[in-house]
Amino acid sequence: MKVVFNDSFYKSFKENVIDANKWYKFKFWQHRYWDLKRGIRNLKAYFKVVYNIHPYNGDSTVLSLTKISLERVLKYLEKGLEVEESRLPKIENIKRSIELINHFLEDDYAERCGWEFDGDMFKESSEANIKTVGESRKLQEEEWNELFILLKELRSWWD
Repeated sequence: MKVVFNDSFYKSFKENVIDANKWYKFKFWQHRYWDLKRGIRNLKAYFKVVYNIHPYNGDSTVLSLTKISLERVLKYLEKGLEVEESRLPKIENIKRSIELINHFLEDDYAERCGWEFDGDMFKESSEANIKTVGESRKLQEEEWNELFILLKELRSWWD
């Protein structure tokens, strides 16, 4: 079997592949402009989280980055042209994921379960507060599992 290329293939190959790597051609700068523009926008959006990254605290860093990413995706999905039957459940899942991430980052499980802070941290905890700690751990575990169930559907949010 003989493969034959006509002259237009060579011309197209030269313009789009060979000449695209020459710095004085527009095609060389075309993608770099959009990449730079997108990169500056990402630096602006993620600067606060990246600035506060600590090597000993990995889970809050990952969750903070995920939260910002979900908030950015949510803005586009709310204005999207997708059919409402499939779009609205995605939006609700993203909002719930953001809410769960906020609870984890603020670590407010004990307060939500009824923890009573009396101001003296050296005083022995009351029986109600000891019970509240157990409830808050259970709530945290339930919400952690719910978050990852929601994040498993992450790939379908962009369909």
